[in-house]
Amino acid sequence: TLVDGQARFEHMPTAAQRLVDLVQTRLASLDEAQHAALLLVAFGEPLGPGELGDLVSDGVLVELERLRLITASADERRVVIRLGHPLYGEVIRASTPLLARRKVLASLAGALQQTGNRRRQDVVKLARLAVDGGASVAPEVLVRATAVVRLSYDMVLAERLGRAAFEAAPGFHIGRELALALYEMGDFQALLEMMPRLLAVCTTPDEEAGATLIEA
Repeated sequence: TLVDGQARFEHMPTAAQRLVDLVQTRLASLDEAQHAALLLVAFGEPLGPGELGDLVSDGVLVELERLRLITASADERRVVIRLGHPLYGEVIRASTPLLARRKVLASLAGALQQTGNRRRQDVVKLARLAVDGGASVAPEVLVRATAVVRLSYDMVLAERLGRAAFEAAPGFHIGRELALALYEMGDFQALLEMMPRLLAVCTTPDEEAGATLIEA
């Protein structure tokens, strides 16, 4: 569609081969370091320079910005890096094999951990990157992220993060978050299947009562 004289894609048509070829031609002249940086931005945007850690040099980011393949904008006191066009991300992500994707996500998770992930959205982002990338992350990060996401009503992500956390470090609090996410999703069969495991990790009468209430 046209908005103010400019084309806007409501849905990125990555199945349109001519459009994909156009984007790939646009990116074909990049060197290895530039392509690697663009891959990180495609899977991690929006990003701050600190989240890229030692993965990308400032010079590479400056050159990608000059080529208008990425943008850098100020968000209060934070610099935010995004791709220059959403279609770049759609094509890059769709053409990245699974194992390469997981490696990129794990690298981003490792870099984000080094920043301290102080903000609530950083915790959620770290948990998602770690789970999807198969990276090691402290169980408490997964527990915090699951609670934040569930309260934001993203039950699909809450279930995914909660299940990973419960498998890594079974406990009542994360089990409760997972159970509530399953309830909100309406997946009662999965909820009933996990109830024996939730009851098994209860260590106090209050926890047992809480688990029983969920089951009821």
